[in-house]
Amino acid sequence: AREGRVWGGGAKSAGAVMADDDDFDFGHVPIAWPVYFGDEECAKDDRRVLLIAQLSGWFSTKEGWECLANDLSLTPDCRVVMALDYEVLRATCPIPDVFAALDMQPFEAVACLGCSAYEVIFAARPEASKGLAVLKGLKPKKVVVNFGNYPESAVKIRSLKASHLGRIVTVTGSVVRAGPVRPKVTDMSFVCGKCGSVAKQSFEDGRFCPPRACAGEGCRSRTFAPSYSEASAMD
Repeated sequence: AREGRVWGGGAKSAGAVMADDDDFDFGHVPIAWPVYFGDEECAKDDRRVLLIAQLSGWFSTKEGWECLANDLSLTPDCRVVMALDYEVLRATCPIPDVFAALDMQPFEAVACLGCSAYEVIFAARPEASKGLAVLKGLKPKKVVVNFGNYPESAVKIRSLKASHLGRIVTVTGSVVRAGPVRPKVTDMSFVCGKCGSVAKQSFEDGRFCPPRACAGEGCRSRTFAPSYSEASAMD
């Protein structure tokens, strides 16, 4: 189930940022929710909403901001990459649920970290963000989280098994063969098969996702033809 207050049931640390639930606006819908969770319902008591609120509160503190802003970079399509040192995060972040989530539901945990960083960078502390050269003049973009120095995730390639599916793993090796670079489609136009309306669809992280229904007046067709000639792509 998605709902619930915690992942691991860990007690809150003494002096932690989230010492009292009243310190946080748990009913706030994160502005970047659709970016990270698509059209999933955003319930007030969803554990992801609660964790995002806690992380946003911590990232807004001096210590949390230093962790967030320490190593930022941009991808070719201008998404923000936040490199986090896991050992530093574990030593400074007073939110036990983060680490329980990384262990039990890493996809959710990484999405919550990215969403909370987005909240702080583009909503809570926009003026501070403008002071960072890498973010200067940047419009709100998805924040992608990359982990480093994560010894608990280290696995030897020959030891990779089905039990590692859905978990964070780190492997070390040498690249002995590489295929050609394939372009990633970032957006494409689709033509409604009933009324001919054209809808442009963006593909988050390169995932092909055609429109679910036609937005044309009086038309609710679900049949679309992709317009390959109008597709935008990047290497």
